[in-house]
Amino acid sequence: MYIYGGSPVLSNCVFYGNKAGEFGGGLCSSSSFLVLKNCTIVKNTVLTPDEGSYNSFGGGLYAGGTVNIYNTIFWQNVSLTIFGVGIPDQIAGNPIITNCHIQDVQQDEPSFANINLPAGWDGIYGMRNDGLRLCTDSPCIDKGIGDNDTPNKDITGLVRKDIPTQSGGSGTPNYVDIGAYELNRIWYAKTVASGNEDGTSWDNASTLQNALFNAWGADDEVWAAAGVYKPIIPRISFYLAQNAAVYGRFAAGDTAFTDRKAENETVLTTDYDCPVVMVFADGALLDGFTIKGGHADGSLGYNYGGRIFANNVGISVRNCFIIDNFALYGGGIRANLWNGGSMEITNCVLTGNVATNKGGGIYVYGNIAEVVNCTITDNSGYYSGGGILTDEPALLIANSIVWDNHSQDCPNIQGIPLTPPPMFSHSDIAGCGASGENWDSDFGNDLGGNIDEGPDFDSSSLFGLKLLSTSLCIDAGNNNIIHEVGDIVGNKRILRGTVDMGAYESEFGYSVPAGLYAGGSVNSDGDGGVVYQRLSTDTSWRSISSELGTAVLSLCYHRGTIYAGVYSGLSPEYGDGAVYRWDGENNWTKVNDGDLGNEGINAVLALTEYQGDLYAGTIPAGLYRYNDSTETWTNISSDFFVNLWWSGIKSLYVWDEYLYIGELFLDRVARYKPDELAPLEEVLRVSGSCIWDFQEYNDSLYASAEWGRIYRSAVNDGATWPWTQNPYMPQWLNWGDYPPYDDDPIWEVEVYDGKLFFNCGYNLYRYDGITYPSHSYWWYAPHSNNEHIISMLSTGDYLYIGTGSEFGNKEDYPPNTYRNSSATGKIYRYDGSGTPTLMSGQPTTSGIQCLLEIP
Repeated sequence: MYIYGGSPVLSNCVFYGNKAGEFGGGLCSSSSFLVLKNCTIVKNTVLTPDEGSYNSFGGGLYAGGTVNIYNTIFWQNVSLTIFGVGIPDQIAGNPIITNCHIQDVQQDEPSFANINLPAGWDGIYGMRNDGLRLCTDSPCIDKGIGDNDTPNKDITGLVRKDIPTQSGGSGTPNYVDIGAYELNRIWYAKTVASGNEDGTSWDNASTLQNALFNAWGADDEVWAAAGVYKPIIPRISFYLAQNAAVYGRFAAGDTAFTDRKAENETVLTTDYDCPVVMVFADGALLDGFTIKGGHADGSLGYNYGGRIFANNVGISVRNCFIIDNFALYGGGIRANLWNGGSMEITNCVLTGNVATNKGGGIYVYGNIAEVVNCTITDNSGYYSGGGILTDEPALLIANSIVWDNHSQDCPNIQGIPLTPPPMFSHSDIAGCGASGENWDSDFGNDLGGNIDEGPDFDSSSLFGLKLLSTSLCIDAGNNNIIHEVGDIVGNKRILRGTVDMGAYESEFGYSVPAGLYAGGSVNSDGDGGVVYQRLSTDTSWRSISSELGTAVLSLCYHRGTIYAGVYSGLSPEYGDGAVYRWDGENNWTKVNDGDLGNEGINAVLALTEYQGDLYAGTIPAGLYRYNDSTETWTNISSDFFVNLWWSGIKSLYVWDEYLYIGELFLDRVARYKPDELAPLEEVLRVSGSCIWDFQEYNDSLYASAEWGRIYRSAVNDGATWPWTQNPYMPQWLNWGDYPPYDDDPIWEVEVYDGKLFFNCGYNLYRYDGITYPSHSYWWYAPHSNNEHIISMLSTGDYLYIGTGSEFGNKEDYPPNTYRNSSATGKIYRYDGSGTPTLMSGQPTTSGIQCLLEIP
């Protein structure tokens, strides 16, 4: 935004991810009297060709004229020069600043819910799920200045109000939060109340019933920790609060909404004859629960909705398992909407529910209802509507599976009467005949994309309802009718371009054949880095990608497909880093949103999978974790590593339940385990030896390094490295001044045929765990242009060896070294006898930067 002249006042505004050539990445004020109040200004960038020019400053704001700033957050804004060097700079100029939170002035992070997902999972700013909302541990809470001009509502429309914390702001009132978002009041619930039981914190959590009472009518949230919740008074259900959002799947102590996980199962059930959940108040949301054991057969006055009963109100039910409930009408859900209200059911599983009359899974009466991305199966309604019974609502069923339900009449769906008729879009409905000329009009209106085929459930999965790779429900939904970016367990929706039918998004659908894969780098013709493939029946390597950059430095198999870490530019120190995902055919999609999308990431050197998540090591040195649901990256290393263009994370290796990290520049080994009190810890620091690779051998971890060095941990102990005093491995490389060891790095270590193989430059050595090798190499790679051994892969049957120019620079850096733009990459294979041999059908590249096998 550019402001010239006038006296504008900007309140409750978000400036995120904007870029300018000069004078303020987020906004620029010139000759004006500008007032900023309660704004959030994050991740904006100013780029100018003049490195020393004053107009290169102001990543967040260039404050020309008279500028007053109140209650505003400036964070992760950056000024860049054409060289890509970050200048920490949030504000340029001389504004008057009052009660603000500014990076480099305040050291504590604002603690956003998800800084990489600013508009939340729905992509709409100003909603309660926005990622720039504050977490409960934010230092910005109640630290603003309150006066008559302070906006009384935040950007979402939430009234700015006090929450149970020590108010540290000023003015009247003195509890306004800093930033565009006021923290929702959150009430905390546990299965057993703790502390003073007032529900204002995890330490003082209340019962769920009391938390729901506290949240009534106040636009508040309820966070429920994992466990089994039951009403404590007979025939008293859990009553959802008006305008309250009730969320399960938290672990006690979580501070951010994004902390919750599907494995933190949060169960609502009852031992009494009543529905589990009752809804008589408008605007409620129930999200992330398992509801089971409801019983409403009429014997004690309740006969509707064994699990959920909603009466003439608007309610949303999302990401819930509704199982094994019992009622006279609506075994799983009963919605009475004849006098107004609406119901939205998204990402839910309904199975095993029984109605002794009608509507085994769902019974909806009157007004508007939507069922989107749900799986409704094995429910029973004695007379009709085993899956769904609709009675005069405007019902839309989209992206859903309704299959194998049971009743005497219309076992899956019945509408009575069909005015208006239900609408079906891209769903698998048993008995419907499928869209087109075979559609059974008795079901209702066919909006297209519907099928009538067995969904092929995976019986070994949770509730046996995930999709097998053969399912016709995969990639068969309608992308225009999606309410959540994740599925019922938090996995990302739309993995391959089109949403699946049902509550689960399948990880299948990629067609990645078994074989060998290699990442190449720019060749002498100027062609960029590509990914090569060689299947077992092939006699040559083929390209399976267009140019993804200057070099493909890392490959990793994750969740059914291949991810590639790359850089573009002259060299990785001055490049632009990115990660791409393959669709198994012809397309590679950049998955670079979030922290990894900043211009300050010059290269992605390493990728690996750890505890089911994808991790990346980068230049400048940083450890990033990928969120498959939101397709964003988060820097989890903070200030642990040095954020400089010549630092980097070249190696990531999983061993003994830890992720080990090899750092360049500071020349150290660190390890990471997310559930540790201090997740990142340094375990080895050496001098002048960049850590290039790791390998486990004979119950110890080996780390290869610069200057021909290798380090070894203690047996089964990655926290102890005995040879830190003499960094050279005893007797190994203490070989006098034999030429290759003056400055050649050991790029790779690999285990094959019971031996540890390692290179030093273009020479290859091997160690049997008993006798240290002599200084004479075992084999050397041909090196007409000083090609080094830069990658190795052991598949069990073979050892594959890749050679060429490390990093694949477009120009020699420095000249005539292993970074040689004229190098020729080759791939050799060793079968345990003789010496390695050159494979047929070589790729055209300056270096084989990485190798990967998919068995």
